[in-house]
Amino acid sequence: MINKDKIVFNEPIYYIPNHSKTANRIKIIKLINDNVALVEMVFNKKQKKEMKPFSTPLQHIYNQPEHARLGHREWENYIKKKHN
Repeated sequence: MINKDKIVFNEPIYYIPNHSKTANRIKIIKLINDNVALVEMVFNKKQKKEMKPFSTPLQHIYNQPEHARLGHREWENYIKKKHN
């Protein structure tokens, strides 16, 4: 989890877990409230993918890809609860 007082906006330096137990690089666009951020996925130029920004809790945003991988199970439980 990141420290919300030290967030750097619009820089692709953060990571979130994904379904394949790896980490996706993101940049934080803005804070929606104290616990939720609007983020955008960052892809390599070769991938040529685009995604709309989405919101995610700060507790599932990490500074290191290894931490995001370790937080995968907690994030997956959050996603399951969110969609039920």
